[in-house]
Amino acid sequence: SKLGNFVDGSVKEEAENWRLVEGHSSERMEKASWKSLARRVCEKEGSLVLGNTQVARIKEIGAYTKPLVVPLVGLPLAPVGLILTCTCLTIFCLFVVQDIMNCFDLLEATLSIPRDRWRTRIEPDGKGGLRLATISLGRI
Repeated sequence: SKLGNFVDGSVKEEAENWRLVEGHSSERMEKASWKSLARRVCEKEGSLVLGNTQVARIKEIGAYTKPLVVPLVGLPLAPVGLILTCTCLTIFCLFVVQDIMNCFDLLEATLSIPRDRWRTRIEPDGKGGLRLATISLGRI
């Protein structure tokens, strides 16, 4: 499966080195129009032999930064990457809230058990199981 162009931390460094060494090199310049390879990559030219990786990265950046447009109305919203990030953070926060609520449920269940000063007592529940009849203050 394709992981994308930004799977490791060296991408920024590689892009800077490529721009300085290859992108603005006079050997890589198009002689007819005197356009540098870096400019042709930024214009996303499809006829490039060199710079295909950089064009793919520019297109991927564009996919995350282009605005999401409401269908039929044509109203532009926030960038796609921002909406995706906010959606993921919202889902994560909902899971955190659910875990906190589970902690409160456990606390409520623990505090609803009758307390005894010195001893915890477990007794049969009449259905073949056991139940916690009292819990000592030290165990809470």
